[in-house]
Amino acid sequence: MTQELHLEGNSLPLQGIRVLELGSFIAAPFAGRLFGDFGAEVIKIEKPGGGDELRDWRKTRGATSML
Repeated sequence: MTQELHLEGNSLPLQGIRVLELGSFIAAPFAGRLFGDFGAEVIKIEKPGGGDELRDWRKTRGATSML
Protein backbone atom coordinates (compact mmCIF):
# COMPACT_ATOMS: atom_id res chain seq x y z
CA MET A 1 0.00 0.00 0.00
CA THR A 2 1.37 3.42 -0.97
CA GLN A 3 1.01 6.29 1.46
CA GLU A 4 0.85 9.84 0.19
CA LEU A 5 1.82 13.01 2.01
CA HIS A 6 -0.84 15.71 1.99
CA LEU A 7 -0.47 19.24 3.31
CA GLU A 8 -2.81 22.22 3.47
CA GLY A 9 -4.48 22.89 0.14
CA ASN A 10 -3.40 19.47 -1.24
CA SER A 11 0.01 20.84 -2.24
CA LEU A 12 3.25 19.03 -1.57
CA PRO A 13 6.45 20.84 -0.53
CA LEU A 14 8.36 20.03 -3.74
CA GLN A 15 5.44 20.32 -6.15
CA GLY A 16 6.57 22.12 -9.31
CA ILE A 17 10.22 21.04 -8.89
CA ARG A 18 11.82 18.78 -11.49
CA VAL A 19 14.67 16.52 -10.37
CA LEU A 20 17.08 14.65 -12.65
CA GLU A 21 18.26 11.50 -10.89
CA LEU A 22 21.54 10.37 -12.46
CA GLY A 23 22.79 7.99 -9.79
CA SER A 24 22.72 4.24 -9.46
CA PHE A 25 22.65 1.53 -6.83
CA ILE A 26 20.89 2.29 -3.56
CA ALA A 27 21.37 5.85 -2.26
CA ALA A 28 20.56 7.89 -5.38
CA PRO A 29 17.35 6.01 -6.34
CA PHE A 30 16.22 6.19 -2.72
CA ALA A 31 16.79 9.95 -2.69
CA GLY A 32 14.87 10.22 -5.96
CA ARG A 33 12.00 8.31 -4.37
CA LEU A 34 11.97 10.73 -1.43
CA PHE A 35 11.89 13.72 -3.77
CA GLY A 36 8.97 12.13 -5.62
CA ASP A 37 7.13 11.39 -2.38
CA PHE A 38 7.34 15.08 -1.53
CA GLY A 39 5.84 16.09 -4.88
CA ALA A 40 8.81 16.60 -7.21
CA GLU A 41 8.72 15.30 -10.76
CA VAL A 42 11.63 12.85 -10.86
CA ILE A 43 13.24 11.91 -14.17
CA LYS A 44 15.63 8.97 -13.80
CA ILE A 45 18.46 8.86 -16.33
CA GLU A 46 20.06 5.44 -16.71
CA LYS A 47 23.12 4.25 -18.59
CA PRO A 48 22.34 3.13 -22.15
CA GLY A 49 22.13 -0.57 -22.81
CA GLY A 50 22.05 -1.70 -19.21
CA GLY A 51 20.04 0.57 -17.01
CA ASP A 52 20.57 0.73 -13.28
CA GLU A 53 23.09 -1.88 -12.09
CA LEU A 54 20.97 -2.68 -9.05
CA ARG A 55 18.44 -4.49 -11.24
CA ASP A 56 21.02 -7.21 -11.92
CA TRP A 57 22.47 -7.24 -8.42
CA ARG A 58 20.67 -10.38 -7.37
CA LYS A 59 19.81 -12.64 -10.23
CA THR A 60 17.44 -15.56 -10.18
CA ARG A 61 18.53 -19.14 -9.93
CA GLY A 62 16.11 -21.21 -11.97
CA ALA A 63 12.63 -20.09 -10.96
CA THR A 64 13.76 -18.81 -7.55
CA SER A 65 14.56 -15.14 -6.95
CA MET A 66 17.74 -14.53 -5.01
CA LEU A 67 16.20 -11.45 -3.30
